[in-house]
Amino acid sequence: MKKVTFESTAESFQEMIDHLPDERPDDDRPCKCGECDGYGHVIDSDGKARFCPNFFEQKVGPTLDTLRRSEKFVETPTFLAVELLKMDVLTEGKPRAVFLSGSHGRSKTEASRALLNEAALNGVRGHYVSFPELIKARKTGYDGNAVIQSHLRAIQKSRIVVIDEIGRESQHGNEDHPRSMLTEIIQYCDRQRFAIFITNLSIKEIDLYLDTYAKSRLHGDSGYCSWVEDFEGADLRFEGFE
Repeated sequence: MKKVTFESTAESFQEMIDHLPDERPDDDRPCKCGECDGYGHVIDSDGKARFCPNFFEQKVGPTLDTLRRSEKFVETPTFLAVELLKMDVLTEGKPRAVFLSGSHGRSKTEASRALLNEAALNGVRGHYVSFPELIKARKTGYDGNAVIQSHLRAIQKSRIVVIDEIGRESQHGNEDHPRSMLTEIIQYCDRQRFAIFITNLSIKEIDLYLDTYAKSRLHGDSGYCSWVEDFEGADLRFEGFE
């Protein structure tokens, strides 16, 4: 066994120093904004920690503010409706819903997802639901019911819920499944949490999905839900916005 002496150790250490690179290796921290610790944590002057917006948007996606700052941003009625929900969602505002009805590429989904991102950034729980996926699950029996119950539990834990693509499944026939599923979601949301319902159908067409209870909650005098239609503008997906 080779005897290790102080001299040999010193020589090895010196050799290591002599072969150090002239430049520091690349910084592998995921966030290089210069405002956080490189891993998405910002410590305020009062010692409280918060998420780094730059890091969060890299990982999750844009917020409403970053969409609005985009060079290609176009304000649509549906975007504005979602933006108006923002302050109430992030504060102690009274839960309410908005039904976004409009043609493709009018920022309905993009704005709603951005609000979910912004809610998460501020520590507010949200949940996104693809309505056609729920209908598909409802048709598959026991296994599908487990998927539905998982979504419903997530809705119960959330302050803001987005139910997207309502009506996309209508081409597959039986309207009883979407009608009962939508009513169940409304029961979970009604005056308890913020909700955004999204469809490409007109208000008249979507009424076919609503039973008496759902109509009373969404169309009635409860004041819980407002409706926004936007069928006249251009498809912004071809403008690079969505």
